[in-house]
Amino acid sequence: MSEPQCTTNDAQYTTNPTRTQAQLHAQYKAAQERMRAAARRHREPPPPPAPEPVIVPESQVVIALRREIDVMAAKIRELEWIVAGKPKVHVSAKWHSYQSIERRICRVFGMNRAELLANRRDKRTVLARQAVMYWTCRLTKRSLPEIGRLIGGRDHTTCLSGKNAYPKKRAAMGRFLRAVR
Repeated sequence: MSEPQCTTNDAQYTTNPTRTQAQLHAQYKAAQERMRAAARRHREPPPPPAPEPVIVPESQVVIALRREIDVMAAKIRELEWIVAGKPKVHVSAKWHSYQSIERRICRVFGMNRAELLANRRDKRTVLARQAVMYWTCRLTKRSLPEIGRLIGGRDHTTCLSGKNAYPKKRAAMGRFLRAVR
């Protein structure tokens, strides 16, 4: 019996009993290489490498959210004082009230009351807070602990420090304050 012959149109794939094993192996390797080349041609390019993480500075949205959180914290502190039953600060009117001083300083520094009372320590907020401490001490009969309670529940030593620091900071800016009469 003779071996069956493969009937294809391509002569190189026909089974020929006279071929040696080496020739068949070479034919197999060539077919494999053609298949690999076809796969390489049709393969999609690999995705580009992931970009390096970029450190983005805080955006305006994040800054606004932080301010909002600070404002809420100041309101919570104020409510805690009320709930704790701390004594109300008496209203004294030597020349000005605390509220009028606070409103004027907020207007000058371009901020609202909540920003003034917040736990922020940026230069603008600190200077505004110290200005309120200075002018409240100078123009009203309020004690330092009272002023501290009004400015977000701060300690009287903080008020003393702020009251003393404000004229020095103004002098450093070239704007001097008159001596207390």
